[in-house]
Amino acid sequence: MASAAIPASTSDHPKQNWVVNPLVDWLFIIGTPILSLVWAIAIFKWYGPKWIWPIFIVFNTAHQFPTFIRIYGDKALMEKFRWRLLLGPVIPFVLAMSAVVYLITDGQSVERFVFLMLLLNLWDPYHFLMQHYGFMRIYDRHNAAPQKLASWMDYAISLTWFVYIMLAVADWLPRVLYDLQLLHGIPIAALFASGIYPLLEQTAFLVAVVTSVIYAGYVIWCFRKGFYVSHAKLFLLLITFAVMLLTYAPNDLIQRLLPGWTFYHGFAVLGMVHVTQYLAIVWIYNQNLTTKEGRAREGTFKQWFSRRQLPFITLYVAICLAYGLALADFSESFYLKPIQAVAESAIPWVIGFVSAIGFTSTFLHYYYDGFIWKVRHKENRENLSMTETASSNSPGVIKSWWESRSQLTLLTTLGRQAVYFLPPILFLIVTYGLAHKKDIRPPIEQLGLAHQLWQEGQRDASQQALVLAIQSIDQQLEFERLMLKIRPQPKHYLYIANLLYSRSQNVNLVTNPPAVLEHRQEVQKAIAALEKVLTFPEPYWHRESSEVPTEVIEQTIERWQSEIGNFSTTGATLAPQS
Repeated sequence: MASAAIPASTSDHPKQNWVVNPLVDWLFIIGTPILSLVWAIAIFKWYGPKWIWPIFIVFNTAHQFPTFIRIYGDKALMEKFRWRLLLGPVIPFVLAMSAVVYLITDGQSVERFVFLMLLLNLWDPYHFLMQHYGFMRIYDRHNAAPQKLASWMDYAISLTWFVYIMLAVADWLPRVLYDLQLLHGIPIAALFASGIYPLLEQTAFLVAVVTSVIYAGYVIWCFRKGFYVSHAKLFLLLITFAVMLLTYAPNDLIQRLLPGWTFYHGFAVLGMVHVTQYLAIVWIYNQNLTTKEGRAREGTFKQWFSRRQLPFITLYVAICLAYGLALADFSESFYLKPIQAVAESAIPWVIGFVSAIGFTSTFLHYYYDGFIWKVRHKENRENLSMTETASSNSPGVIKSWWESRSQLTLLTTLGRQAVYFLPPILFLIVTYGLAHKKDIRPPIEQLGLAHQLWQEGQRDASQQALVLAIQSIDQQLEFERLMLKIRPQPKHYLYIANLLYSRSQNVNLVTNPPAVLEHRQEVQKAIAALEKVLTFPEPYWHRESSEVPTEVIEQTIERWQSEIGNFSTTGATLAPQS
């Protein structure tokens, strides 16, 4: 939810404005980051860290549904943007299903559809930032300072701290760089490996601090000028970014409190903040919409949102959660069980179809929110109980979106959406298609194939697969070491250890006689990498493994140490070792 400047109040001594009332605002908007953190800590302590992400995924998907309720219920909005809203799902869904068809017909796992999620992973943080900024502008609407100045100051303080925190995160931008190269063949990670990443982080911090000093001066200037300064806005700013910094960026405090805490848990915390605020603002908007003659859609929508009783609010949240559960990442089991017994071959198509709907839902949520929530439009201010007389500092009456642009035709709208939607989605599909073929496997998986072929007696095919595996391992090792220069992380050390050991098993032990000394040296390097892993907090995993417990790593170190200490050339085999 984004915002522009809002006309200030003409009152000489304005009071703090609230979206609903002080209690509700503090619980569900301003103080929500604290409540969300308490929720995450409770789940982390009582049920374990693995439960935080699935719960968040359901709620995060659930909060997309109110966007569609909001659009459907506002008659004037539907009339003005009819084709823009109705045609919105067409291109994203068609392209998403095209990706599904490509994966299945090319013999690849439909689970690789996640490559398309890179677009949403980049869009999501900006989406959260703009909703936060929108609430800041709502709370600041009584401020009589020049609108452009007030708007830009709130945006600058939010943006600079947001950028710094996202750069300070251990695994956001590095993960984007990692996926761009491995999934799409775009080798830009090397640009960040020459010491530029720490420089970017330090520069972002300096910019955020300088902006904070300027912002503090701006607030003091407002006080001295007699302009209203919203304490709700300032608390929202401080609480949001304090919790974000605590839960996103690596720090000793969160690790002492919750050993094993990662950025993804922090992302879930702030994600639940966004979800809670969004569910609340849509409910409030729709309620106010029903009070205006001829504005809300008649029937179930008006009857539902005209009620203020708890059972109706509970039903609203429950329906949204049902939507989230239906499209959540792990929801396929609900669809697959009855299908599996009838037509097992249809399972990939069902998974792909649900994934395409989920992608389209998220994409449209971001797209629609980009224009339906502009607070500068009087219809939004009216339905959020923000209607006020423009003050002397206002440049004039702010035009409504209904007056700003004429109705577009079907073809014009579809053409504009094609220009907007096609380039980023097609870019990901095409680059993935060029970088990944069905015969290209991750290194350790390729070794497993070579071993399987050997056991089946296909010696020539096994040797060919082994050559490809060794080449893949060498390339992956080079890239993992490159990523360590950008941001040292346990997943890279763990992967390096596995790759070194597997490579040595299949190169140094298939010679005749086996190259024992070289194998010992490589295993020692692998052991050193595993020992480095243990200097980081859990969890531990890498590209080709699920989570690896600490005790498994410790047992592996002991086994490898025993192997190189008591290695015997007897029993050496030419068979590839997986």
